Amino acid sequence: MRKYLVALAFLSSSAFSTAGFAQDWTGFYIGAHGGYAWSDIDYPGLNPYVAPPAPCGGCGPPRASLEGGLLGGQVGYNFQFSNLVLGIEVDYAFGDLSETVRDGNYLVQTHEISGLGSVRGRLGYAIGDNILPYVTGGWGWAKASLGQSCPNDARAVVSGYCSGVTATQGGPHNLTDEQTIDGWVLGGGVEYRISDNWSIKAEYLHYDFDE
Repeated sequence: MRKYLVALAFLSSSAFSTAGFAQDWTGFYIGAHGGYAWSDIDYPGLNPYVAPPAPCGGCGPPRASLEGGLLGGQVGYNFQFSNLVLGIEVDYAFGDLSETVRDGNYLVQTHEISGLGSVRGRLGYAIGDNILPYVTGGWGWAKASLGQSCPNDARAVVSGYCSGVTATQGGPHNLTDEQTIDGWVLGGGVEYRISDNWSIKAEYLHYDFDE
């Protein structure tokens, strides 16, 4: 079992439709964003983890910490009622978050996240004509891959999973798998209107993919 926790911080620029936006935040918008993401991948099913006999180097399950840049876009719609602003937003970003780690069983794990998206509701409170702090939450997904390998030289493995001589016991192998994982996402941000039809925002999102 792998548990993915992903955090994303980014700056975004959006272009709004002209309908109503000069008076409030109501209207359709489309935009682009760029930012930085970091992720912790845990194996909760392996705790407590029983390490092989010493020496085993970094004993314990592989705890990968991924990070890297993301670039993508978003579309959405806002409706303002008095100072309250309700909206829905769909976004997707391409990225390259990857890391390779080795556990105490000589097992090498390669983790990668190459895409991240969400469908979220937004609830904000308009301050004056230009400032919109908000909270957001909904459903998120990621394109993730996992590689797993044992050393080709069985003599280098003295214990643990990779010391087996058959496929069921471990032994030399190199496997990869790619899948789309999903979960929930929560966050918040502040959006600032710089003209009648343009805004910028800073946002933080936290994803939890319990796979």
